[in-house]
Amino acid sequence: MADLKFVKPGAGLTSVPLPNGDVVTAEGLAVNNTLFVRRRLKDGDLVEARRPAATKTTTPEKD
Repeated sequence: MADLKFVKPGAGLTSVPLPNGDVVTAEGLAVNNTLFVRRRLKDGDLVEARRPAATKTTTPEKD
């Protein structure tokens, strides 16, 4: 399995298209650590970010 990185668009960008058709938006995206992604990180088009904390969902109690 490939190494995954969580990335967001760099400063001044709202989205960055990836070669596979995915788009990295301000919410961020986990992507494979490919040559394309490494180049975008080096150029500043993408920046590594922290994954958002998982939200705990609760199910409503049944009467």
